[in-house]
This record gives sequence, C-alpha cells and structure tokens, in this order.
Amino acid sequence: MAVKSDWTPLWADEFDSWDGERWQHHWGDGCQIGLCGWGNQELEFYTNNPNNSRIVDGNLVIEAKEVAGTEQAAVQQECWDECGRRCVTEGYIDGTPELHTCVLSCGNGRCPEIRFTSARISTVNKFSISPSAKFSTIRVEARIQLTPGTGLWPAFWMLPQDSKYGIWPSSGEIDIMESHTAMLAVNGTIHYGGSGDQWRHTTVARSLSPGFHVFRVDWSEKEMRWYLDHMLYGTVANTGNNKGWYSAGSSGSPTAPFGAGDNFYLLLNMAVGGAYPGFPSSDSIAQSMAEGPKQMVVDYVRVFGR
Repeated sequence: MAVKSDWTPLWADEFDSWDGERWQHHWGDGCQIGLCGWGNQELEFYTNNPNNSRIVDGNLVIEAKEVAGTEQAAVQQECWDECGRRCVTEGYIDGTPELHTCVLSCGNGRCPEIRFTSARISTVNKFSISPSAKFSTIRVEARIQLTPGTGLWPAFWMLPQDSKYGIWPSSGEIDIMESHTAMLAVNGTIHYGGSGDQWRHTTVARSLSPGFHVFRVDWSEKEMRWYLDHMLYGTVANTGNNKGWYSAGSSGSPTAPFGAGDNFYLLLNMAVGGAYPGFPSSDSIAQSMAEGPKQMVVDYVRVFGR
C-alpha cells in the first residue's frame, strides 16, 4: 500500500477475495425500510447475486442488469416473500385473508415491475471512521473504472454510523464520487442541515471512460478536499457558513455532523434511473444495457489518517 510516510494506513480492501467481515450487501428497492426507490425514484432492485456483484481478477465488479425470464421471476418472488415476512412481523396470521391483503398491498405496483437489478455494499456496523485527536485528517480513496450507460448512477460515498443528529440530512452524507450516464463529470458533495437539505458540492468536468481513476476525499473537521487522480478539484470549508457544518439537533457544535466522533461508514453502489440521471425511461435504459455490460469495477478502497 504505497503512500507518503506521513499518512498512516487505517483500513483497506484490495478485493483479492470477497470479505464478509468488511462488507455487507444491501437488498431490495428501499420500500422494505420505508424508502421506496431509495428516496430518489430509482429503478434498481439490489441483490447479493453474483450476477450483480463478484470478485474478478482482484477487482470488485458491480454490474447493473436488465433481468428477464427465470432470473426476473426469481427476483420478483424475493420481493413478494419479503412482503410476506413483513406482514407476519406486523401481526398478520399466516394463511388468513388479512395476510393475503397485506401482501398484495405491499407488493402490487412494485414486485411485478422489477426490471433492473444491481448491487450496493457497505461497511455499516463493520467499519466507520471520523477525524480524531490522533488523526485530524482522514483520507478515503478508491480506484474505480466506470462504464457509460443511460440511467447509470455509480457512487462511492459515506453515511453516518449513528444518526445522532436526526434523520437525513441532519446527520450528514459525504459523496466522494458520483457520476452518471456518459460519465463526463465527477461530483463531490456533502449533505447536512435540519429538516431541509443544506448541501454543498464541487464538480470537475472530465471523461471517466475508459480506464481506472482514483477518487479521493481528505476530511478534517474544518474542510473537505476532493481529488480526481490525485489532483485537487474542489474544497469546501465549514467557515463558509456562520454556523460551520452545523446540523439541527447538534447543540450548536460548529463541526457537526462531520466532527470528531461523527463516524461514517463506506458505500459502493450502482443505481439505475431516478433523479440524478434525469429520470430516463426504462426502455431507454434497457436499450443501453443491451449494448454491453454496465459495470463499476473497483480495484481497491483505502483509508488513511494523518
């Protein structure tokens, strides 16, 4: 892990094999946690199927796909089965008309409409980090190759391990890399605030295809710095707001929700459709997918402190 000597390696995955001690898969379309379309009207259904995520030649491959036939039927059945489990958990009795009605209410308009699958993995409850007295700056980076395609929305990002300042966006979000469709630009963004999203972002216009690129954020209590291929392209300082990063519910702490002890975990995913790519039609997405595999290939993820 070659790095300047003043940076201390804290965590890494080189993806020589799948490591369930480091990562876990997320599943579904978000409805199972009350966030249908993952809050952005996305169209994908996340799975842990090797068709959507796998290790190949030392890389993590996340692939978004259109499903059909038996593969589509299997994913749709997973959706219906989850509805059944949820209804039983809510107190409906197996075999009763009431349970049947609950399942139909849960799945109609969702389960039969599943057309695209993908993968989303994270280190939630496994690894999280924040600036500290020992390491005042945290560096998080990944080397990733992206495939252009209509409606694709790859992301390398971070969410709070504990939402101690309240629901999103109060407890924060750090987007290290987001791009979409033709992959002609990179966005780095932070989200914070009270009941409304107070977001600040920076963008660099550059074609990301073909080939690998290194996406990085350097995070301190006072500043976020975004890099593409080791070149700084954006800086956001908390002094730009007279309350700093301040999120409602934080008792006025100017570093919240990105301060010492505000631990965030890592995520990698490839979303399909929704707001960020401009709500492309399902048919246009499917046509693009038919042209060839749509993948997010990750060589490594590394975390350092200084």
